[in-house]
Amino acid sequence: MAEETNIVHLNREEEDLVDISVPVGPMATLVERVRDTMREAGLSQAAAAKEIGDTSAATLNQWLQGKYKGDIPALEVKIERWLDAQARQSDASSRLPDKPGYFASPSSQKIIDTLAYAQMAGDIVCVYGGPGVGKTVTLRQYRDTNPATWIATMAPDSAPVVPALE
Repeated sequence: MAEETNIVHLNREEEDLVDISVPVGPMATLVERVRDTMREAGLSQAAAAKEIGDTSAATLNQWLQGKYKGDIPALEVKIERWLDAQARQSDASSRLPDKPGYFASPSSQKIIDTLAYAQMAGDIVCVYGGPGVGKTVTLRQYRDTNPATWIATMAPDSAPVVPALE
């Protein structure tokens, strides 16, 4: 028995018929799951094939169109494993807590006090320190809660301070 398909005919003349087949039945469910997962993750067929592992983009493309002539059961086992891994990752991501916002630590309070003084005195300050101590989050918190506040970010290879401020 031939595989059942939905066929869309784009042209009426017999010689110009274009067959866009989408498998129906159990395979359609798997194809749709793959398409949905790719769409949700923003993955191209090439990227999805790479994540599936040991599968080329051409193989995945042919399989998605129902035209793959290779070992379909073996490919579908790989695809099912990939879909299961995607679902586990999605589930794990949904259970993670939200990224914390501003936290008033002793270090951040020193930065806030320095910024407040600079704003009151009409001056500028330089805030520096090691990575991860909260400089950027604290600066943004201050900027968002105080009018007329600007942040200029500079790197060691930036021009000297005076030309950078002009």
